Amino acid sequence: MITASHNPIQDNGVKVVEPLGEMLVPQWEGLSTELTNASIEDLPSVLSSIVQSTGCDFHQPAKVAIARDTRPSGVRLAAVLVKALELMKAEYTDYGILTTPQLHYVVRCVNTNGAFGAPTERGYYQKLAAAFHSLIPKSMAGPARVRLDGANGVGAGKVKSLMQHIRGDALVVEVCDDESGTLNDKCGADYVKSQQAAPPNLQYSVGDRCISFDGDADRIVYFYQDTGRRFHLLDGDKIAALAAGFIAEKLRALNSDLTIGVVQTAYANGSATAYLL
Repeated sequence: MITASHNPIQDNGVKVVEPLGEMLVPQWEGLSTELTNASIEDLPSVLSSIVQSTGCDFHQPAKVAIARDTRPSGVRLAAVLVKALELMKAEYTDYGILTTPQLHYVVRCVNTNGAFGAPTERGYYQKLAAAFHSLIPKSMAGPARVRLDGANGVGAGKVKSLMQHIRGDALVVEVCDDESGTLNDKCGADYVKSQQAAPPNLQYSVGDRCISFDGDADRIVYFYQDTGRRFHLLDGDKIAALAAGFIAEKLRALNSDLTIGVVQTAYANGSATAYLL
C-alpha cells in the first residue's frame, strides 16, 4: 500500500500487508527498515542477507497486490514498483486507488481463493453491507445520520461508493470534504485528535454524529458537541470500550457465560486498558 497515512500530501511511504490481510509481522518491520536505509551500492548485499536470514525460496512464484491513496506522487511510485516487479518476474495486480483496509481485504480474498469474499472493490462493499444489514432491524423509523470528514483523501470517495450498497432507510452519510482541499490539511483524524476540534470545512450542530478518517482511511475517530457546545472526541480506545460495554450488556441480559476479549495496540491508552479490566 503506497501511502503516508495522516502525513502531509508531499510525503509518501509504504505499508506492507501479510498474506492473510494482517499487519506486517515485527520481524519484517526490522528487515524493511534495514532495506529502506541501505544505499544503492549496498542494496544487493542487504537483499542477499535478508534472503539468507529468512530462508526465502526464490523458486516460489511471487504474487503482489498494489494499491495507493490519492497522493500525486503515488502514481510515479506505483510505476517504479511495477517496473521492479517485472524485472523480478513477479506476478502483480495493480488495483489503483484504494483505502488501506480495502487492500487488506483483497489480499486475504486472493490468498483464500475467494473463500473470504470476492477479491474486488465491489466485493468489499458487498461484504461490509451484508454484515451491516445483518445487525440492524429490517425496517427503521428513520436512518442514522453521520457527517464524515474524509481528510480530503481516498476515504471520502470510497464511502460514497459503499453507500450505494447500504439501505437508505438505515444509514445516511454526508461527506463534508472540500473538493478543492488538500489531503490532511486542517482535516482528518490526526487533526481532529490533536486540535480537539472539528475541521473548518465540517459544520455541525448539537447532537450531530461526526467521524474523521486519516489519509488512507484505516483510522477513525468519532466526535460530537454537547448542549453546551463543548467538543467531545471518541478515539479508538473509547470506541472499543463502548463496543465492549454494549456487547457485555447484551450478554448479561442473556445470562450468557461467554467472555469478551478486546485487542489493543501498543499505542493504547493505559487508562482504557484499566477501564476494560
